[in-house]
Amino acid sequence: MSQTTIKQKMIELTSCKKPNKEEDDVNFVFACKLLADESNPKRKMLAKSWLKVAVQNEHLEAMHLLATLHEEDSEYLDAVCLYREAARLGHACASFDLGICYMYGTGVCVQDPYAALVWFLHAARRGHAEAQYALGFCYEFGHGTSISNSKALQWYTEAATVKREPCAQTALGRCFLNGLLGLSKDECMAFNFFIMAAEQGFVTAEFAVGLCYDFGYGIIHPDPTLAVAWYERAAKQNSLEACYNLGVCFKFGTGVAQNLDLAAMWFRKAASQGDTDARTQLIALKLASSGLSISITH
Repeated sequence: MSQTTIKQKMIELTSCKKPNKEEDDVNFVFACKLLADESNPKRKMLAKSWLKVAVQNEHLEAMHLLATLHEEDSEYLDAVCLYREAARLGHACASFDLGICYMYGTGVCVQDPYAALVWFLHAARRGHAEAQYALGFCYEFGHGTSISNSKALQWYTEAATVKREPCAQTALGRCFLNGLLGLSKDECMAFNFFIMAAEQGFVTAEFAVGLCYDFGYGIIHPDPTLAVAWYERAAKQNSLEACYNLGVCFKFGTGVAQNLDLAAMWFRKAASQGDTDARTQLIALKLASSGLSISITH
């Protein structure tokens, strides 16, 4: 974006003329273009200025984006104020983000799981998939409300099947795998939900699919080679569990050619994230290389 264009826009910004909705839309789009211009070191400051113009006229997308920018800059009180106003006016994403602020106590007086639940419900009823998942989580584990298996299942199912939300798909897979929320154990259904989420790149689901292929959950026979492939996908996104399991696979040559150097590499990646079992495995590999050995249950 040229300096001339920015200068002209800054001149317009000082005008006393009240923008109409079309002008607010233009201001919002212009702010988005500024944010996308990585060559401009002042892009966020300028974008905030233009978003504030649109916010004065209750432009909901501008409110939400400006709130997000404030949160990125640790200006939490300003962020919550804008999230609340946009949520009051019916903006689903702002309602969800306000719920997150209450859930973790960010920019609000006190952490309030019940208030979080209320705002998640506002967003979920407007079709916000992440809020629907969040409601399922709250009802499953009793955050801000009493535990309700039926309501947890309702919201997980809504998010997973209608919106294809990967967190909810993974949650349903976990529930089917373990017979939770009143569901009968069904490994095939679990695998189906895991694979749907994994194909969207959701790391927890990628690891879960690896486990399914590793141990034969929901499939006819275990497939160690496919297990390694899915573990590798999850490990690339820094899944601690996937890194550890890859270490085990390379250590014993399960689904891949045995390679103790690669085993050590993956154990180190897991250990660097705090996995104590991975540290034990590294010690065992070091001892083995010195002609000593210890028994480890993996």
